[in-house]
Amino acid sequence: MRSRVWLSYDLSVDGPYEKLYAWLDAHGAIECGDALCTFFFEYQTGADTAEAIPEAVSRDLRAAVSFGPRDRIYLISKGATGGPSGRFIIGGRKNRAPWVGYSVSKQLVDDES
Repeated sequence: MRSRVWLSYDLSVDGPYEKLYAWLDAHGAIECGDALCTFFFEYQTGADTAEAIPEAVSRDLRAAVSFGPRDRIYLISKGATGGPSGRFIIGGRKNRAPWVGYSVSKQLVDDES
């Protein structure tokens, strides 16, 4: 079966860019901004689509590219309900996002003590 996927990559400075780019080029990926692309991916049917797509992309990608411990790949694909679903297929979420602490929160201050 064939399905459109979106892939976001966050690699270390000395990450495997050339091998990842070769893999993306072989899959006809189209860039969608910094470190984001989309392409159609062929996978075997018979399994739950929500699990089959991420597992198949991960397996194919790991066979072509050796990732380091800090490299991350996030895949958005067709979910169980037919809508989009996303998850890390390489690495995982960081403990603290870079934007944490940028918003201004309202706090009640009791000036009269």
